Amino acid sequence: MKKKNKRGVFDIEARRGSQEYEILLSYPNLDVINVKKD
Repeated sequence: MKKKNKRGVFDIEARRGSQEYEILLSYPNLDVINVKKD
């Protein structure tokens, strides 16, 4: 778990087929903060 703006966030790396994603989820409610497609 990392810290962003003094809040905990999960930095998730995911792959779907040949596409890669980087997803930031807030802690503790797991709201999606950002989805980056690579």
